[in-house]
Amino acid sequence: MNYAYMVCSDGYCSKAMCTIKSLNKHCDYTLLCNVYKPSSGFLDELNKQCSSKFVVFDIPEHEWKHKRMFCKVDRLLKMDFTHGDNVFVLDTDLYVQDDIYKLFDKDFDVFYTTHSHGGVYPINGGVWGFKFNEHSKQFLNFYVEQMQNPVWEPYVKFREAQKGRGRTEFGDLDWWCDQDFLCAVYINEGNLPFECSIIDAGEEYNFFWPKSQGIKTINGNKKYKVLHCKSWRWRFLKTLGG
Repeated sequence: MNYAYMVCSDGYCSKAMCTIKSLNKHCDYTLLCNVYKPSSGFLDELNKQCSSKFVVFDIPEHEWKHKRMFCKVDRLLKMDFTHGDNVFVLDTDLYVQDDIYKLFDKDFDVFYTTHSHGGVYPINGGVWGFKFNEHSKQFLNFYVEQMQNPVWEPYVKFREAQKGRGRTEFGDLDWWCDQDFLCAVYINEGNLPFECSIIDAGEEYNFFWPKSQGIKTINGNKKYKVLHCKSWRWRFLKTLGG
């Protein structure tokens, strides 16, 4: 079965709905939506947009407060996936322009998405996913274990290198910890302490365009399967597709 997994809170629900509507245009999937304090009308709108093909899970405050990105990954272990399920882990500020589940025709256990902007972070954690099997299950468990207690050398080194960037306002589990792990896996060329086939789906599955590139060149262009409306790009989220 195809799943789209999302985590959001009250302030992100309207963005999440834009992402969900774009998914509905192109993909046959079931939404797994984990929500902390959903905004008014969000659940009714989900029922309207997704019919019966969604499941909502409430996030208690003790799981969410000061550990939002840890919660995002940790709650994947609470989902009732079965062998062979195809799972996209998605941010709430995305616009989908094609059937993204075609990616699962390829042979892999886990995928992440690089980008061409360079800089410190070769991987953006807004789009990644897996085919659920014994290898990806081990990956998820290792992922959560390392965020809680970082001992894997590539992850420890990457996190150490980020000190001084003003990233620990709410502690290491609140932000960045999830993306840092994926970056460490990438830098280590996908080599883990266990067997797991990891591929790079490429930036076409997680494209955040530069200001020099006009929105008209990417809106509706299926070369860019997922547009990531992060930072200043969020203002385009509700107008894309028109």
